[in-house]
Amino acid sequence: MRLWDTQGNSIGNPFTGHQSRVTCVAFSPNGKYIVSGSFDRTVRLWQVNWVVWLQVACDRLRNHPIFKSPKTEEAKQACEICQNYVQIPEIGAKNLYEQATQRIKDEENFPAAAQKNFSDAISILNLAIQFNPSHADAYYHRGKCYAELNNQQKTVEDFNTAATLYRQQGKTETEEYQEVMKFLNQLQS
Repeated sequence: MRLWDTQGNSIGNPFTGHQSRVTCVAFSPNGKYIVSGSFDRTVRLWQVNWVVWLQVACDRLRNHPIFKSPKTEEAKQACEICQNYVQIPEIGAKNLYEQATQRIKDEENFPAAAQKNFSDAISILNLAIQFNPSHADAYYHRGKCYAELNNQQKTVEDFNTAATLYRQQGKTETEEYQEVMKFLNQLQS
């Protein structure tokens, strides 16, 4: 099974697994999953990697005249998205990280919205990590959000990842690294 754009170009990698002809396909309302049915009497659930789709779209639009000199607000936004999230993904990850940390700060100012803000921050940090999997601070802050939501398993996973990345990046003197290590050491005691 393969996705195609309206011009007849394939998008991303094919979804392989059915042993016979695919007879029906549907997208989940949130766009994160595709479900397909086949004559092989199976139904398959596929997770969609939208980052790959964004890369394909931006690559195809890179030489389009609108991208060379965008005039409308929509064209300018499209150029900015492609630049920030595909061509220089560190910028996109940084922007998402800043949005997430703002959500966490909002929680400090509006405690009644704490759970929603932490959940929103986690969603945004998930995107930042997708764009830059070595963003140690994103793992650190996502771990802190999970801690606030009392999810110890995910807190430990993110803090372990953050600690590893901080060490690899030579950032063992940072306050964040010290806090991560203190938390992880307390768990082992």
